[in-house]
Amino acid sequence: MKFSHLFLLGSTLLIAPLVAQAQVAGPVTSGSGVAARSSAHLSIDWAKSRLDEMDATLASLEKKLGDLKSESQVKAERAIAEMRDHREALKTVIEEKRQSSEAEWQQAKATVASRWTAFEAAVQNRVDATGDRVADQNEMFVARAEAQLKAWQDMIDKLEASAKGVAADRKREIDTAIAGIRADAEVTKATLEALKRSGRESWTALTGALAESRAAFDRASQTASDAFKRAIN
Repeated sequence: MKFSHLFLLGSTLLIAPLVAQAQVAGPVTSGSGVAARSSAHLSIDWAKSRLDEMDATLASLEKKLGDLKSESQVKAERAIAEMRDHREALKTVIEEKRQSSEAEWQQAKATVASRWTAFEAAVQNRVDATGDRVADQNEMFVARAEAQLKAWQDMIDKLEASAKGVAADRKREIDTAIAGIRADAEVTKATLEALKRSGRESWTALTGALAESRAAFDRASQTASDAFKRAIN
C-alpha cells in the first residue's frame, strides 16, 4: 500500500449475526434476502461510523470552549451548535431507516453524505474561529482517529460473527475479505500510533488523512457486502 502521508483508518451500531437472520428468513443457501439484509446492516454501520466520529469531535471541542477568549468563544459556540444540528439530523436518518431495505439505504446515503459534508464545514469554521491551536487540533484528530479505529474493529467482529452462519463450502470468499480488512486495520493501528507520537502534522495533513481513512473504510464495507452476496446467493 502506498502512503502519500501518514494516515489512519478508522461504525458501530450492533447488527445481528447472519445466523440469527437466516433462522428468521429461511436457510442461508436460499439467501438473496439474507444477503440484502446483511448489506443493509453494513449501510447502517457505515452511517453510524460517521455519527460516532461526530460525537468524538463534539466531545473534544466542547471541553475546550472555556479556554477561549470571549470573541473566539462566541464563534466556536456557533460552529459547535451547527455541528450538533447536523449530528441530530444524521441520528434521525439512522433511526428512521433502521428497518429499511438495501435499496432504500442506497437512496439515503446521499443524505448521510450531505450531512457529513456540512458537519465538516462547521468543524473547519470552529478551527478558523480559534486560530492555530495545534494542541487542540491534535487532540481532536486523535479523538476522531480512535472513533474510526473502533469502527474498523467493530466491523471485523460483526463480520466474523455473521460468517458463522454461512455454510463452510460457501464462506471462503468471506474469510478472505475479513482477512484483508483485518490486515488493513493492523497497518492503520501502527500508523496511528506513529502519528500520535509525532504530534507535528499540519491541520491540512490531518484532515486529509482522516478523509483517506474514511474512504478506505467505505471500500472495506462495500467489499464485505459484496463478499456476503456472492457467498450466499
